[in-house]
Amino acid sequence: MSSYIGLNNFYAPTIWSMLNNVFEEIGGVVVVDKIIYENVGRVLFFYDMEHLDSYAEPQIEGILKRVGRESKGIKTIVYSKDDSQVIVDLFYKNIALRLYGVTKLDLVPSLEDRSVREVMYMIREKLEERGYRTYDISYRDGFTIFMVEAGDKRVIVWVRKSPLTSKALELFKKIVGKYEYDKVMILRTEKTADLIKLPEELKPHIVTKADEALRCIEDMLKNQK
Repeated sequence: MSSYIGLNNFYAPTIWSMLNNVFEEIGGVVVVDKIIYENVGRVLFFYDMEHLDSYAEPQIEGILKRVGRESKGIKTIVYSKDDSQVIVDLFYKNIALRLYGVTKLDLVPSLEDRSVREVMYMIREKLEERGYRTYDISYRDGFTIFMVEAGDKRVIVWVRKSPLTSKALELFKKIVGKYEYDKVMILRTEKTADLIKLPEELKPHIVTKADEALRCIEDMLKNQK
């Protein structure tokens, strides 16, 4: 639990920070946390959050929906399934956020069950806890990319689920072409075959746990000359 920050509920540090920024004018995460707790009625561990450009209800079979009370200008919709997994949608002005939570930490899904963006946030969080600096590069669909920096060493990390194609690789090179870096690491969270032959230095690292991804990135940074 040390990597989660708690009030009534518990939040991964990146989610805590994002909520604090989005709702700063009404009191930040302290106010939002109270609203969520009043509407859900139990303690949750929030491990992922996303901004919704357009709204659609979660497409999960058997999920239950409950509209919460509006407070401080925040509208809340709670979706739950089998009393262990909960989705909380927050609407504030023109902002729509979706939070993913569980009632127990050991229910947090593996990397294979997580969205690519969630995997990136989790890896970056762990890297920053160890003193590395990370920077955004791309959040485009299929191109979730960030930079890791340690001293004068820079590694670009591309987190991807689907197999690599020649078109995807060409676009990736265009996206990162304006950056200075030493090496590229492609992290894949699913064990599916790529559709093109890749040079050795670009062969994806298949990871199913955050610690595995962390170890791969640290090894690459340490082994640079």
